Amino acid sequence: MGITSVGIGSGFLTSDLIDQLVDVERSATEPRLDANQEKLETQLSEVGRIKSAIEDFRLQSRILTIDGALTSTQGSSSSSAISVSTEKGAVVGSYSMSVEQLAQSQSVVSSSFAAKDTALSNGVLTIEFGTFTFGDTNATPGDAPDGGDNEDITGFTDDASSDPISIIVTDDNNTLEGIRDAINEKDAGITASILNDGSGYRLVLKSDETGETSAFRMTVSGDSDGDSSDANGLSALSFNATNQHMTESVRAQDAELTFNGISVTRSTNEVEELIDGVTFELSDTTTSSTITVSRDEDLIVERLQNFTDAYNELQSIIKEVTAYDSETGQGAVLLGDSTVRSLSMQLRGNLTQIVPGLEDANVRSLAEIGFKTDYKTGQIEFDSEEFLDQLEEYPDEVADIFGRNLISDNDDVTFASIGSKTEPGEYDVVVTQLATQGALSGSVVGTPTNILIDGTNDELVLEVDGVTSGTLTLTNNTYATLADLAAEIQTQIDADSALSDIGVTVTVDSDTLIFTSEKFGSSSSVNLTSVEDGSAYGLSVGNGTDGVDVEGTINGQPATGSGQRLSLSLEDDPADGVSVDITATSFPGASTQLTSTITVADGVAQSMVESFNDMLSFEGLISNKIFSLNEQLNAVDQQRIDLDERLESFQERLTRQFIAADTRVSQLNNTEQFVKTQLAAIVSSFTGGGDD
Repeated sequence: MGITSVGIGSGFLTSDLIDQLVDVERSATEPRLDANQEKLETQLSEVGRIKSAIEDFRLQSRILTIDGALTSTQGSSSSSAISVSTEKGAVVGSYSMSVEQLAQSQSVVSSSFAAKDTALSNGVLTIEFGTFTFGDTNATPGDAPDGGDNEDITGFTDDASSDPISIIVTDDNNTLEGIRDAINEKDAGITASILNDGSGYRLVLKSDETGETSAFRMTVSGDSDGDSSDANGLSALSFNATNQHMTESVRAQDAELTFNGISVTRSTNEVEELIDGVTFELSDTTTSSTITVSRDEDLIVERLQNFTDAYNELQSIIKEVTAYDSETGQGAVLLGDSTVRSLSMQLRGNLTQIVPGLEDANVRSLAEIGFKTDYKTGQIEFDSEEFLDQLEEYPDEVADIFGRNLISDNDDVTFASIGSKTEPGEYDVVVTQLATQGALSGSVVGTPTNILIDGTNDELVLEVDGVTSGTLTLTNNTYATLADLAAEIQTQIDADSALSDIGVTVTVDSDTLIFTSEKFGSSSSVNLTSVEDGSAYGLSVGNGTDGVDVEGTINGQPATGSGQRLSLSLEDDPADGVSVDITATSFPGASTQLTSTITVADGVAQSMVESFNDMLSFEGLISNKIFSLNEQLNAVDQQRIDLDERLESFQERLTRQFIAADTRVSQLNNTEQFVKTQLAAIVSSFTGGGDD
């Protein structure tokens, strides 16, 4: 019978001995693999810390590249009745403001009904939005919403942009509840509700919008009780200039305010576009308030301090992972690492450089606006007071130090925008056609003086940039000169609600009235669509000359013109995304074109963002380092697998050898026992089996 277990035959060639021999073989390699793995994992962890710090610093850098990040403003009011908020474009300054009247939405209430499910008659209830006019007939003191006389509605002007809303009232919905639900389901700009006043139920209708033009009228037709004008049945819900069977509890009105001495009206209590970048929220009337728009220095300093802290944290980590202890002669895990060395060089270069394109500016680098570098630690210190002083004096140039900017060598070519794919560099701009404004010229009528304007020639209608004015009615008067008449026409244009936001200027040249749109480009136009007898001042119905868009090239490529703005949108071109405004109104000298060289340059923060984007990209510096370390860890794992396979083979070989040796020892032991037995038998035969 063969031996099946190691050591049984010999008693000393055991499995434990095999394990000990395998362990000896493992101990020669495994500590090296453990040490290598620990080092790689530590390096990977430290690179991960660096990556996280880079991402944080990139975020803080990107915030500083946002347009307006260093010119943020805040608004305040001396009155709690006015709240002020600002955004990009707000100009620092102080203003006076009073609020005479808040904007309100109209609210009307029906007479009292016994129950919410009281059935009214059937018919059609029509809602129309517009503007009411009022009179003082049948005035009853104290009945009006404002506590004054109860002014009756004498007229209603429909809002041409609002179509009538019809509510069909049948047996299925002719109760207060049914009519309420039918109105709300229409989503028509009116909210209906039912009020229990303690003695009965009233239908309350409230306009969703504020302002005079949010007023509405309710007209009943086809009342099934046979009378659509009385105060019974469905017609009890009438509210119009003829039948006022509901009561106006709140009148629709515009907000009225005075801003720096100028009267202003708005349809809402949120007043926008009064001045650029500032919004006013009105909550009450107030006689006088001081509005202040100031630079938000706390927010600006906070952003720059965050930038500084993020940079210093990154530098602190870099210093820690590349440190060298001269006493022990030991270096940190990334000492001498080429990736970290390259990162450190890029950081220092971006931080200390004079921003390209700003060589001749008043401030050119971080060192000139309050940032100082500690050469021992590599960290920076931020002096907020020095920075704010420089920002106050050179706001645009300070902003250029951080963000991506465009510098032009021609004052008539100004920065508009730069795309995310625009590459830093110099680009030529060639303008072959300048933008013009739409204009309308009257006819020459000699040298008109003492121009009489009366009921026969006082009305005209303009169309400017596709927007038609209301009828402009000139003040009846005798105007000494054409310039005086032009001033009166300008006054009426400025007062017109349709044109006041469009902008058109009336001038006189060579005794001719000229109307000029403030807009440039092919969408700019001025047309006279209606005029009463204008022969006395040279006006007749007709179209003016439309404006044209700017035309030209950027970086030798055809660019798109829109008004005065010239833009290049061409994928893969380094100037892709560049937009410039061409403000010239004539070519220089006898030239037929205008030229400029523009420089697109990255400020410090933008350079940081671009560098970090490259580092963290798929094949970037940091990504490659992480990939390399992971590959080395994978190699260590593979070496462990190879070691295990080699030791397993070694163990199997030892086992086979031990079993063979054990078998041989066992055979020898058996032979020994046989020989001993035979010798004993021989000895016994000689002695006769006795004891002596």
